[in-house]
Amino acid sequence: MITYRFGRIFPVTFIFIGVALSIVSIYAIKESYGLSLLLVFISCPMFFASYSVQIDLKKRLFREYSNYIGYCSGNWKSIDDYKYLCILAFNQVTLGQSRGNSTQLKDKLYHICLLTDNHFKRQTIFKSESLNEVKEKSNTLADLLQKDIVSYSPKAKSRKK
Repeated sequence: MITYRFGRIFPVTFIFIGVALSIVSIYAIKESYGLSLLLVFISCPMFFASYSVQIDLKKRLFREYSNYIGYCSGNWKSIDDYKYLCILAFNQVTLGQSRGNSTQLKDKLYHICLLTDNHFKRQTIFKSESLNEVKEKSNTLADLLQKDIVSYSPKAKSRKK
């Protein structure tokens, strides 16, 4: 079983709120156990929730799933429905503004995707900012999954009148 973690579900501001609620719950224990437990149940998923991809090589299945404190939710799909692997590059832009000043950070993010025959459906199975790491992983995954690495080129549908 191969697992690749993509990141957290909640943005950083919610994670900070979750940490603050956890600290408040510690102080709330003195007043009320019920309130303290409620705050813990609200705050823990905020900073423990993540999303990942799992690949089961024996059963030839994969799933993209959410993980909430050990509870995983996601549907298994067959790898055999996807015929190819490809590497896609995405531009990731982060904007910051403060009183008229604005900054823009641009990064390239590389994805390894499973593709169907006509390239219309794709499923991301790995992400990284390093092209070399993505190339190494794609070669490894191509061998393990027995897939060809192709360039992304969806086939246009013909229109007949």
